[in-house]
Amino acid sequence: MSENTQNQNPKQEQYSLNDDRRVKVLSPGALVAKRFFRNRLAVVGLSILVAMFLFSFVGGLVSPYGQDEQFFTYTQMSKEFVGVTRNDTMRFVVADGQNFGSIAQSKALEAVKKGNTEFNYKDVDYTVDIQSDDFYVVYQGRDIMGYASRDLVNEADGAPKFSFDVKLAALTAMTAGEKEFAADGVDYTLDADGNILAGGEELGYVSRLYKDSICVSGTHGKTTTTSMITTALELAGRDPSAVIGGKLPLIHGYGKAGKGDDIVIEACEFSETFLKLTPYLSVVLNIDNDHLDYYGSMGELKFAFKRFALMTQFMIFANADDKNTMDVVNSIDRPVLSFGIEEEARFRAVNIGEYKPGFFEFDVLELGEHFAHIKLGVPGYHNIYNALAMCCCVRPLGLKPEDAVRAAEQFHGTGRRFEIKGECNGAVIVDDYAHHPTELAATLATAKEMGYERVIAVHQPFTYSRTKALMDDFAAVLRQADQCVLLPIMGSREVDDGSVKSEDLAAKIPGSIVVDGLESAANWVKQNAREGDLVVCMSCGDLYKACDMMVGKA
Repeated sequence: MSENTQNQNPKQEQYSLNDDRRVKVLSPGALVAKRFFRNRLAVVGLSILVAMFLFSFVGGLVSPYGQDEQFFTYTQMSKEFVGVTRNDTMRFVVADGQNFGSIAQSKALEAVKKGNTEFNYKDVDYTVDIQSDDFYVVYQGRDIMGYASRDLVNEADGAPKFSFDVKLAALTAMTAGEKEFAADGVDYTLDADGNILAGGEELGYVSRLYKDSICVSGTHGKTTTTSMITTALELAGRDPSAVIGGKLPLIHGYGKAGKGDDIVIEACEFSETFLKLTPYLSVVLNIDNDHLDYYGSMGELKFAFKRFALMTQFMIFANADDKNTMDVVNSIDRPVLSFGIEEEARFRAVNIGEYKPGFFEFDVLELGEHFAHIKLGVPGYHNIYNALAMCCCVRPLGLKPEDAVRAAEQFHGTGRRFEIKGECNGAVIVDDYAHHPTELAATLATAKEMGYERVIAVHQPFTYSRTKALMDDFAAVLRQADQCVLLPIMGSREVDDGSVKSEDLAAKIPGSIVVDGLESAANWVKQNAREGDLVVCMSCGDLYKACDMMVGKA
């Protein structure tokens, strides 16, 4: 086709680049609308909005019921819960085959709170047999609907499940102070510790439901911290229950069964014992290389603490200055509240000083703000951490800072925790449970701070495996004493294979001596101790017997 032919074609028009006829120009509004209607999701959304708008006008024609009639049922349901008391201290167990739901249980609780023994729910009359403040049974006529109790009946590992009748009979017997009961054709016995036996075999036990359970874990400091928290609750009038590894004079023993909602438990890591607990609040004071004969490695020990922390229902309190502890709590998805001295923890001790030799006072800051001024009634720098752990528990337990202040000042120690037993030749004799190098270091540091002329360390090594594995650590710590006296290794659960003896440890401690037993240790002190000496006996074994000999109590 020639050039002349193209020019003669009327459909072939030549335009310039700026010719307005080449482009259809849209207004901004039209452009937005075009883009909107091209989006299918946007069109669907607009359609729903239009439909809702239209239904707001025509809905009354569709539904024959007014608003009051439409929501009458929900209004009545709400009214049913008005004034009903929340149950967080007792647990209901419903009888087999009975219909006794949560609302009826709440009505029963409400009646008991008001001192009533009868109540009505949905036109059904119920009666309540209140056998004690912690145990009552609900009846409909002569039929037992269920019971409520703070005590729980549990089956032992591997034992068959208890029926409702067995549980009820066990609690009834315990409430009445009876030692025997029968149910389901079986005769049972109930001992003082709440263990349930049949035919000499332990089949279960009775435990208590506590609203707040505080479990204190850590390689060192558990007994002191557990005792401090128990002291705070006891002095506040909370009547707690407690399980402590040492004798607390305030409660006249190693524990107590209080009537309050709190229980404080020393959570021991040995043989994974603390994994049987289910704490509401937990404390991790520190994690050190102990019990490696059982765990095999620090990794396995830390993993056990991790599992313990994961069982915590509400909050974990952790020592921010202990690396192993922070390694554990930083690896789990649980709320953690930290305490410490060196690190920027939530609860931090500052302005630390001695108000008398070996006894410390300090200010506690919570998030940088003043919380309390603490004055310790027990000696030792290490007890600052134990007191900080107690301070962490104050607010979650509903206590006040002044409760922590009072507890710290009035707590003067537990049995075998730097316990002053008396004097021998004018020398002060102290019994302490320390049996790990870290614990010995803390105890001897406290002793050296108290200004005595000489500190004499009397140590009974515990277990062959620990002594062998930590030989150099033990030696380094015991060299800090002015004189060291060693007893034979207490093997406990281990068999002596002859591979390690106290003489091996003594060889690393200049001037140390080895005696052959408790009586020899006591005689050495009687012959060599003098006024101005502090004799610190350190062992988790039976060295306390030698202490009694030293002060003339045995």
